[in-house]
Amino acid sequence: MTAPRHDPRNVLAGIALNGDWDKGYAIHSYNQPDGARTLLGEAIYRYQYRKQWYLVDSLARWAQAFIMATPEVSNVDLLVPVPSSRVLSDYDPSSLLVDWISQLTNIPRAIGILNRYGLISEYSERGLDFARGGMTVLSPDAIKDKNVLVIDGIYCSGSTLQAASKALRKAGCKSITALVYTKIDRQSLDSYGFAQYDQGGD
Repeated sequence: MTAPRHDPRNVLAGIALNGDWDKGYAIHSYNQPDGARTLLGEAIYRYQYRKQWYLVDSLARWAQAFIMATPEVSNVDLLVPVPSSRVLSDYDPSSLLVDWISQLTNIPRAIGILNRYGLISEYSERGLDFARGGMTVLSPDAIKDKNVLVIDGIYCSGSTLQAASKALRKAGCKSITALVYTKIDRQSLDSYGFAQYDQGGD
């Protein structure tokens, strides 16, 4: 599969995300009204869950186009990837993607600065329970007083970004902007669909 080329008309629109961050955006929808994935949704899914690493350049250019077209995003000091929910010793899609975006935008990045622990249920109705899981910042000095852009692939409940934002805020960053590639339309998916996505299924 070849990732879709960015369309500036879509990039400029985006989807606003509300949460514990200062500003938040999704570049595009993850799924269509019938539940099928959009082209960008399919690309980020295959990149993250099917290890199709060759999509990284096209996906990074989507983010580059959005960042450069959005002043509130382009003025950040540091890019921070949200750590993956799965430990894959031979594949770290989040870090690879943010490293690529950093090279395209010349915005510094902090790879591996967020540590994920316990259970964060991005795709369930439970949301975030800090007694069961969360994130910590391993090097607080690296983000102190910085305007941080935290980047993730798929947004559903917002629990993952909420955990990342809580950790970054506690570590002393100046502001947090959240950017995800796609946002799931929950109303168009049934419970089977959520369970399937949670397992990285088709």
